[in-house]
Amino acid sequence: MTETRPTGSTASDPEPKGGRPSESRPGRDSYLDNAKGLLIVLVVIGHSIELAHGTRAEALYVMIYSFHMPAFVFITGYLTRGFTASVKGYLKIVTNLLVPYAIFQVLHRICSTILEGEDFTLSLLQPEWTLWFLLATAWWRAFTPLLMKLPHRLPIAVAVSLGAGFLPELTSTLALNRTLTLLPFFVLGLSIKPRHLELIKKHFTRVSGLITFGVLGVLALGIQGAVPNDTFFYNASFHELDGDIGQGILYRLATMATGVVGTCAVLAIVPVQKTWWTYLGKFSMYVYVLHALVIHVLRAFDLASWPSSWIDVSLVALAAVLLSLVLASRPVRVVMKPVVQPPIQKLVELVPDDKDKQGTAKQDQDTAQSKAADKPDADDPNADKQDSAAQETRESAEQDRTTRDRPTQDRPTT
Repeated sequence: MTETRPTGSTASDPEPKGGRPSESRPGRDSYLDNAKGLLIVLVVIGHSIELAHGTRAEALYVMIYSFHMPAFVFITGYLTRGFTASVKGYLKIVTNLLVPYAIFQVLHRICSTILEGEDFTLSLLQPEWTLWFLLATAWWRAFTPLLMKLPHRLPIAVAVSLGAGFLPELTSTLALNRTLTLLPFFVLGLSIKPRHLELIKKHFTRVSGLITFGVLGVLALGIQGAVPNDTFFYNASFHELDGDIGQGILYRLATMATGVVGTCAVLAIVPVQKTWWTYLGKFSMYVYVLHALVIHVLRAFDLASWPSSWIDVSLVALAAVLLSLVLASRPVRVVMKPVVQPPIQKLVELVPDDKDKQGTAKQDQDTAQSKAADKPDADDPNADKQDSAAQETRESAEQDRTTRDRPTQDRPTT
């Protein structure tokens, strides 16, 4: 028997007839916030067990990496569908992504200098650890208007991802490696419609989603030692993985498949309605940029290299969940807002939308055309005569109407 799940409207869909009012404020989709919340917790868990060695820990690590970033990129693409090439749109890329990127690049380098004794050097071209995602998102959003115009854009994106693997070295400068290799997931998000998400909610049940995660976990255990973990990082060319081009292509296609299947599983298991932890997705930016600094400190004090027994791995995972909840909490947001959401973002809201400018220009043009139509042509020699004749006609019609409307007793008799 197929499980029936309630369907929720997305930000771009009208409220279904007879449906319940949205439990979240207009403009936000609790369903997608729940998906982002689950994914950001998996990001923190993955980074927390990164240094834990052993088959069990590595299997959980590979299972998470087999789908969690592709799913995040997919949702990013879906939420970017409304992006248009406008001054305000591109300014938001700068203030919402590039400015926080620069701030946290500096903070990471400060941590390395203080905690590890490294010389303070700063390069904005080489993203620190997790910050590649901010640069990649900036690239993807900047090129969204072009991508939306491309016919067959999804096959083209897959070809770009595979083509990047043939390069001798896939550079991490400006996050170009992952920008190219993860492009298919972003384009997939751009290409689907809300009705496609409804199909996933309807036909891909929570039970099937959990089974999918179980299968991915078994596969992660089975490929230990046979497939390099770097395969799931999307940051290396085929030459850098093992030098075998044919095998590299198969690995890349396999990781794309697990990414798509895992994304569907995430979308299947998360609830549609607003929950107590929906705020994790709403404020996932805080968790993403801040958790890396926390783990950086833990690693400096050798607190992140734990044994790999299931009990220890479970404890690390639980600690990662708690860390995520704390970093997205209101007290942390209030303190860290100046660096995560710099005040410069408010200045962008003062920039008028291009649509408003176009509407004002169109209104001015219509007004000018209307005035021009009412104004006589100075070059027409008959214009004055035509105006005089029109005036006489109006006065004659007004006199006739007055005569007809006069009471009977006032009219002359014959």
